[in-house]
Amino acid sequence: MSERKPKPNSASRLGPGGLMTQLRAGIKVRGSGDNERGFVTSQYAVVYVVEGRGTYEDNRGTAFALYPGTFFQRFPDRPHSDVLEPPVTRCHLAVPRQVYETMRMTGLVDENVPVHDIGVDLTIVDRIGAICEDLKQRPENGLMWPLLDMQRLIVEMHGRSPTGPGRRPSPGIEEACRLLGRDFDRRLTLPAVARAVRMSYSAFRKAFLKAVGVSPGDYRIRRRIERAMELLGEERLRVGEIAGALGYGDVYAFSAQFRKVTGLAPTEFRRRYR
Repeated sequence: MSERKPKPNSASRLGPGGLMTQLRAGIKVRGSGDNERGFVTSQYAVVYVVEGRGTYEDNRGTAFALYPGTFFQRFPDRPHSDVLEPPVTRCHLAVPRQVYETMRMTGLVDENVPVHDIGVDLTIVDRIGAICEDLKQRPENGLMWPLLDMQRLIVEMHGRSPTGPGRRPSPGIEEACRLLGRDFDRRLTLPAVARAVRMSYSAFRKAFLKAVGVSPGDYRIRRRIERAMELLGEERLRVGEIAGALGYGDVYAFSAQFRKVTGLAPTEFRRRYR
């Protein structure tokens, strides 16, 4: 993370307070972790992770990795859980349900993709800080202006995501994603994937990074860890068996990579989410 540490800030307007307030923005900086289970709000919110690693679990029990540069969404009246290991720096914007319905109808928001990776950008933090100050100072009849700024930033954040609206990779990159996201028990080299999609290795790496936002190697690691999260929910499988099923040479290598991506050891993840 950058040496320029964001400063905590928060503001909320239009409502009785707490989660019932319609407009909320904030920057949270803390040395302890965050642990929100079964969280429900009636608004739509995005939470941008600047520092901290952990997991997000949607209302269907599907887990997603959280790490610096990702943002996750809180959909109206849909319970979810999110856990971040310390230290934690994160920002949030919450807007009324009516704004969310418009975003959903226009295709901006896909509830099947609750987490997006857009990279760490402290200008986003600065803009959220400015929105906090604007919310504090505006009279009631001027709150449309910070609301417009909140909507604009949310739209831009979705637009930066490789899995955001209108971002469909080429057929070759889509096929590469399919190859990299399966058969974790066997060794798959990146040059072999490049050959399978009829590209040179150097051209493949550049095209994949541009289209997806991460390198092919990191993409496979993330898909493997997401599969590990699913398997850890099955109590009949031991951690060592999961490591073997996913192609790791030993349980120690698996545990180290799982912790690096999620901030949790596999056994701790299982204890929290089973």
